[in-house]
Amino acid sequence: MHRRSLVSFVLGLVLAVPAFGLGVGDQAPPLNGVTWLQGEEITEFQEGQIYVLDFWATWCGPCIQSIPHLNDLQRRYADDGVNIVGVAVWPRPGMVPTRSFLTRRKDSGKALEYRVAEDSRAGAIVNSYLNPARVTGIPTAMVIDGTGRIVFIDHPMNGLDRVLELLVSGQFSLDTYLEEKAARDRALAQSRVLRQEFQEAYEADNVSRQLEITKELLGLSPELFGSVAGLHYYLLLERNAEPELARRFAERMLAEELSDQAIHLSSFAFQIATSDSIADENRDLEIAGRMASRAVELTKGSDANVLDTLARVQFESGEFEAAVETQRRAVELAPGGDFRDALLENLREFESASGG
Repeated sequence: MHRRSLVSFVLGLVLAVPAFGLGVGDQAPPLNGVTWLQGEEITEFQEGQIYVLDFWATWCGPCIQSIPHLNDLQRRYADDGVNIVGVAVWPRPGMVPTRSFLTRRKDSGKALEYRVAEDSRAGAIVNSYLNPARVTGIPTAMVIDGTGRIVFIDHPMNGLDRVLELLVSGQFSLDTYLEEKAARDRALAQSRVLRQEFQEAYEADNVSRQLEITKELLGLSPELFGSVAGLHYYLLLERNAEPELARRFAERMLAEELSDQAIHLSSFAFQIATSDSIADENRDLEIAGRMASRAVELTKGSDANVLDTLARVQFESGEFEAAVETQRRAVELAPGGDFRDALLENLREFESASGG
């Protein structure tokens, strides 16, 4: 049984990647100084073609978790001039070499279905792309439109789908995107103040103020701050002892604010199903199941972490056979290492309970 405490919950706020010297609206530098490991070499960005540069590394777990999503995007837009390119950067001693990683993925039936290149030892791509844009973490995706402009710099799971949809349909507006980005930056700035106020309210055990602040954060942007929904729910349910109000809040999050936010829904469902801070008699596994199922639907069953959440909810609900089936799918999608080991441990737990 895996439980997590909400007492140690931290308001982790996703910060936008700042861009200085190279940013949205600028012309993309050429892809010089790379070794092409898979797919046709790109010597220049062709007019009318859309390029997604996914900066990644074999040592980066979140990068590997993004591969099924990128595969799905490449398949979906293969006939629409979208070219996804995985650009391996920042090598580390002892990591799996990129070429070996590609071979292993192909042999296991989980091949990367898009072009892959590797930065030079001198870091030509890091120096022409990542450093000028002040990118300090991966995975980071950059989208280059049909005129060679960079129109997106962010995590590949954070709005990439929407940008590609708009570009392919001819509805993308850089001005609109920049306006939305400015609003996002303002929300992030406001959130920093609220985060400090929340810490003060937490230390003073001021539950009503904590509820006000989490509500304000969700009002700023469900996309950016949807992770606080589970905390707001807990405060209503356990600290204020208002189960009906908590239930209505969860229903509204599922139907409205978080209806298209897979990661936030998955996190919310996991908290309901596993948190030690929620009493067993108050554990609403029915709505947790609907949240987790919606998250799987949104990710098209391609996210191992989201599937793991659904399997956990199914297990806690006594649906042992369903939990085993879902967890097996999660394990199949998971990259190697500690993450896959943890999923396998969960699978063994589920199989033991189901008698399998």
